[in-house]
Amino acid sequence: MFCVLFAASCSATDRFEALSQLESGNDDFTMGKAGEVSRFQIMPDIWRLNTSLPISRSTNYDASKFIAGKIQGERVRDFALHHNRLPTDREWALLWHCPGRVDRPTKGDADYAQRFINLLNRK
Repeated sequence: MFCVLFAASCSATDRFEALSQLESGNDDFTMGKAGEVSRFQIMPDIWRLNTSLPISRSTNYDASKFIAGKIQGERVRDFALHHNRLPTDREWALLWHCPGRVDRPTKGDADYAQRFINLLNRK
């Protein structure tokens, strides 16, 4: 399993850069309509489930990237166990945006994933 998680992290930096751009325009102080926090737009309940850090730390880039990495790492691990492979870039984006619909995304979900891929390809 270590190899799977290591392989999943090889392009993680670019993926998290694209995710941050897509979610908030790289703004650490953005708060979403549903109360999402940090440049990665993490739901407060998900933040609290993954760290004892106060939510006020969500404006700290290093803290928010660490928590986003923890959340996404668990989702990638679960995906790999279920699908016997690592997610594509499209699936990776869907795991962040709508983990319950990664195999059956809506049109809006698919549009989100395409915008993510477009950002990855710009680099």
